[in-house]
Amino acid sequence: MSDEALIPIVAVTTVFGAPLVWFVVDTIASNWRQVRVAEQNAHLKQQMVERGYSADEIVRVLEAGVPVEPAKAEKVR
Repeated sequence: MSDEALIPIVAVTTVFGAPLVWFVVDTIASNWRQVRVAEQNAHLKQQMVERGYSADEIVRVLEAGVPVEPAKAEKVR
């Protein structure tokens, strides 16, 4: 195969391959993070149940670190 024949192959691979790799890596990382957050929340809930926290206390603790969206904040008022 000549060098001239490789130029279109490299160009197409660069144009389509790089965004595809970025998309796949981003998707995997995002899902990995969601799984880890869910695992940590489950572990925290289990510890709180073992310590005798009520359901209301558990909800209050879990929601303490979650920022309120503007739409939800207006509904609360």
